Amino acid sequence: MGQKFAPLQCGLPALHGFNEAVLFFEVTRHNILYSLVKVAPLLGRSLREPCLQVCVEMNFHALKMRENGAAGNVVERRAPELREARRKVPEISRQHARVLLLATFLLAVPLFHLGVPFLLAHVGPRWGWNGDYPGPLNFFGALPILAGSVLLVWILITMLAVVPSLPPRVRLSLRPTKLIQTGPYAWMRHPMYIAESCLWLGIIVLFGSPVVAAVFTCLAAMAMRWIIPKEEKVLEEQFGEEYTTYRHHVPSLPKFRRRR
Repeated sequence: MGQKFAPLQCGLPALHGFNEAVLFFEVTRHNILYSLVKVAPLLGRSLREPCLQVCVEMNFHALKMRENGAAGNVVERRAPELREARRKVPEISRQHARVLLLATFLLAVPLFHLGVPFLLAHVGPRWGWNGDYPGPLNFFGALPILAGSVLLVWILITMLAVVPSLPPRVRLSLRPTKLIQTGPYAWMRHPMYIAESCLWLGIIVLFGSPVVAAVFTCLAAMAMRWIIPKEEKVLEEQFGEEYTTYRHHVPSLPKFRRRR
């Protein structure tokens, strides 16, 4: 991509208030992504460009925070190169888009939303277990895991069905190219969050883990308070009246009967 990144520096003594704390968070995230870029040359071309593009997009959000007055001079110094990097956003073919979807749903999502709570479940007590074995009630945790897995497969099939309607070259971006309103998205606006929550809840019940329950509660609170509202704002900016109408007719959480 021709874009070079370098670590940013921001010391804790420089923090004075919320805006500076936000800046520190963004700088920390930049440095994590910088480490990712260092690994990117070891990847194949089909994985390297999406990896680098994620870095560009995430750092562009830091620039937007600076424009809104939430960040400071450190990110401001990065503004020209971030703008230039965003103008050079790569595109991938529809076939590569299918590969990225499959990799996301079959590898990334299960590894994080099953792997992380599984590891956390080995910390702290396990309620309901008899020694090294789960109790009868713990086995009910398999039900939400199964439900979440089925929902993820449904989402994947829906997205793969949309791929042929995309342009021949798809721009890699955090902003979606098309507003999906079919499949599970016809019944709920955020099926991904529902599916991922089912996986976490299943691990909580299966292992009887208060640690996983506490972590999931924090993540769910963050998603409902900050992440989901921000995503909906981006979608409204991207699709305008189309998304406003969709949000009016489709609930955030699934209901027994879809509103018309």
